[in-house]
Amino acid sequence: MAFLQSSPAASQILPKVEELVAKERELQERLMTKHSAAVDGYEKKSGGREIENRVAAQQQKIAALRQGLEDILEFIGEI
Repeated sequence: MAFLQSSPAASQILPKVEELVAKERELQERLMTKHSAAVDGYEKKSGGREIENRVAAQQQKIAALRQGLEDILEFIGEI
């Protein structure tokens, strides 16, 4: 990141790289939330359907984030 911030030639991709980093952090947080939801459900001995619903909600958010990451990487690759 320091290199991109100091390089005038990288000014085109710096915002996208910063967005990529932010989305990657959010993805990691969502994955941990998904994992926690599953573990909490089993620890509380919740029903399988309830656990699946909680995990599925997080999985949808994760899929959207992954698509966003792919779009950013594609954009950066085109530059």
